[in-house]
Amino acid sequence: MYCRPSLLARYWMPALVCIVGARSLAFYVAGHRKDLEGWAIDAAVTATNYVSQYIMAPLRGAYETIRYGRHTYSVMTEDSLRSDLRSLEDMVVGFSSRFGSLDPAQVRQRVESGDLSDVMRVYAREVQQPFRNAVFGDLVQAMLIQVQKVKVDVGQTMAALDKLLKSNELNFLLLSTVPATLTVFVSARWLVTRVAWWLSDSLPLYGDSSSEAASALEMQQTSPDIYAYGSDGVSNYQASSRREKLGAATTSKLATLLLQLPKSAVIAGLLTICVAAYLLSLQGGSLVYINEHLGVIGAELLVSVISLTIVTVMLYASRMRGNVRRGTLVLILCSFAALYWYDHGERFEHHGFYNLLVFLAIFVPLNLVIAVFYVLWIKIDNFIVYFFISLVIGGVSAVVSLKHYRWVFDQGTLGALQYTPGECQWTGWNIPFIDLLPAGTQNFWAGSMYCRPENQQIKASIDGDGVLRVACESEDRDVFVDVLPETRQWPLQDKDMWHVFNHLVLKKIVRLPYSSSRPFVLNETTQAVVVRCGSSSTIVTRVSPPLARLPDYEPPSDSDTRSPISGSSGRLEPARFDASKISPTERPNVIYLMLDAVSRRQFYRRMPKSAQVLKTLHRPFNHRLYELYRYHSVGFSTDNNTRAAYTGEISPSHPNPLPIWAYYRDRGYVTARVETGCEDWAKEYIGDKFESQKYSVGNRSLDYELTSPFCMPEYYPNVGNAFGNFKGPFSLTARCLYGRYVHDWAFDYLTQLRTEFREHRAKRLAQQKDARPYMITATFMEGHEGTGEVLRTVDSALSGFLESMRDSGELNDTVLIIAADHGLHMGLNFAFLQSGRIEHKNPFFAMSMPEWLHEFSEKYQTEHGSENVSPFAANEQRLVTPFETHHTFRVLADWPNFERDSWDRSLFAAQRAGRTCEEAGIGANFCMCK
Repeated sequence: MYCRPSLLARYWMPALVCIVGARSLAFYVAGHRKDLEGWAIDAAVTATNYVSQYIMAPLRGAYETIRYGRHTYSVMTEDSLRSDLRSLEDMVVGFSSRFGSLDPAQVRQRVESGDLSDVMRVYAREVQQPFRNAVFGDLVQAMLIQVQKVKVDVGQTMAALDKLLKSNELNFLLLSTVPATLTVFVSARWLVTRVAWWLSDSLPLYGDSSSEAASALEMQQTSPDIYAYGSDGVSNYQASSRREKLGAATTSKLATLLLQLPKSAVIAGLLTICVAAYLLSLQGGSLVYINEHLGVIGAELLVSVISLTIVTVMLYASRMRGNVRRGTLVLILCSFAALYWYDHGERFEHHGFYNLLVFLAIFVPLNLVIAVFYVLWIKIDNFIVYFFISLVIGGVSAVVSLKHYRWVFDQGTLGALQYTPGECQWTGWNIPFIDLLPAGTQNFWAGSMYCRPENQQIKASIDGDGVLRVACESEDRDVFVDVLPETRQWPLQDKDMWHVFNHLVLKKIVRLPYSSSRPFVLNETTQAVVVRCGSSSTIVTRVSPPLARLPDYEPPSDSDTRSPISGSSGRLEPARFDASKISPTERPNVIYLMLDAVSRRQFYRRMPKSAQVLKTLHRPFNHRLYELYRYHSVGFSTDNNTRAAYTGEISPSHPNPLPIWAYYRDRGYVTARVETGCEDWAKEYIGDKFESQKYSVGNRSLDYELTSPFCMPEYYPNVGNAFGNFKGPFSLTARCLYGRYVHDWAFDYLTQLRTEFREHRAKRLAQQKDARPYMITATFMEGHEGTGEVLRTVDSALSGFLESMRDSGELNDTVLIIAADHGLHMGLNFAFLQSGRIEHKNPFFAMSMPEWLHEFSEKYQTEHGSENVSPFAANEQRLVTPFETHHTFRVLADWPNFERDSWDRSLFAAQRAGRTCEEAGIGANFCMCK
């Protein structure tokens, strides 16, 4: 007739209360965040000051008293007393010399013993006629000597008191710590006792099942003299014995009620804290908001992880009915399913998916370690001893490794960061814990970091006449060619990254059948096609039109960057220097590779092959390599840093600003750009500064552009979020496109550009004609993801690219810059470690230049610079920013007739020693220098 209620009937109300209460609590805390933060900070400061001032400071004083003999209690110093006594002796000797023939040494000995009889005899005589002797006699001098004697007596009394204090100083210091230490000890002991009592007493009181209660009743009947049971059949003997051992007999009634809370209430409370903390961590907003609250969000996630970990341990380490345990697990899973449904975004405003990844990245390893520890503790005798031995060995190994990695943190290609007084020093404790993790640890669970080859091998090429030739492994398969649109001439309005640019690329793709029986001729403006054979595909690129048929470019007069600057008094021509008289007039080629979100340390951590090849680029008498150790970003993300490098301003102050490659094209350079993220830099970062969105920045500033292959849906999703964690340019997995890494296609096109430009250059020089130099920029996104592991996939391709440039001799007339906009601004290293925040502000920067440019810079610095130093060696150790990179670009574009102001602000001139962040253009809230 009567039966036990179902699990849902028993726990639906607590579960509902927990979920609703957690949500209400989270929103309440979010609304009163500032007040709660203030209270927490005040409480922490109060507790810290209490321990520091009333326990640690006296103990430190006691240690210094015992170890070094230092004294803090002193009424009068010994030097002061000795000075007063010497003054008294001099006064008495001078006074006595006029009334007697005593030896001064004897007088000093008497004064030191306190005998002033010679002075007192004269004083007794002089005081008989006080008015006369006060004016014409020695009465005043005798009185002043007695005043000095009183001062010496007081000083000697104080010295005696001082000796007494010093002899008891250790007692005073130790006694001063007693009240505070006793308070802390009693409070801690009470808390530990209550927790231990609860843990030991909770199992038999409310953790036993009905079968255990029945066995307890049976034991009562067999041993009535030992066990005594209440009406509920639960043993009170063990509970009372535990209470006696823990000294719980004197606890208050309130403490007893608190300690006898059922496990369900404790678990419900912890789950409420877990859910509330996780909800608080979902607070989102702009990029500035995330940057300012990243530490708080990380702390909230840690609280959530710890709370759920305690619940997990309680579920499996304590006696609990199986259905209760299963019900709790279901409740946890349902709660997190609801949280994921509530927020699974991957943007700054809604970043629930990132939160869940970080949560699992901490929770899963932590609980695995606890589980392994528990199993070993059960299975191995004396496991605690072995554990502590292993802990000591592991701790020593970790300390040694961290010291090594701290040293490695400062190392570079050919030198290291030098701690020069007055120069920028990184703030905070730079301890690179992240280096303790082996490569691949943070995203091993995401799958293989290799691209799976296509099912069929396709051989395709485009000859000089624009004819496409295709050979498919399976001849019976139909072959199609997707002709990708040329995006260089598109207006700004067609290049909006958010679901406009990629969709328009896909819309304008022309798919044509391929037949080997007739030539497949491509339009001259087509840069890339996708050849499809069955389920396999490949990309074929070319440089078109060839440089020989590329028309000369004449910039429009209204935006010609060669025009003088307009001023209030007419047209102002900036001061220039003509280097053609003392240096080669050959204009250098420029190649700029931008590695998004790669710090200086991250480059060496994840790209060892490229780092080794960089060393070989330093060949004196041919070309030189320099690295900037204090290269400091000027903004949180790509926005500010690339604007500073490409336009010279964080926020362009004039309408219709043009990027630096337009500056080069106006001066006769051939310009090309590769974007691997399916975006247009000008549209995304300065597009709002243009008066018309129908303006084409690409057509104005570039001769060649390759972007459309990287908008294909196999890499860049055309449905849903294109910037997810598992697909797209921000993916934490291998970024593949048609069986190869995305960056491989980019490097292929860069090689084609270099080959085309250099072959044309060689032909022109052979004909004794002027050859147009070239300026190539390329952006690689592999560093932009939370684990920092995907960057490893670029290492082989970049090292091969550098080797080909070195071996071809290109570096003898080419300036190669490999740089990042900023370090990684997401992931565990940035969120929880100061070293990660330092890396964020210290992006990688290395520059190779021809020997003749290096020699000219050294000579110019000697003759015109404010310091007689090597500009490159000086700048390696000084605070520099993307602003100096911009002026370096401008000097190279204007060579050999460059602006003096740009030269002085470039990397070719030694920047001022000891620059502050304010002088370098770095905001105070973003500065990492102390």
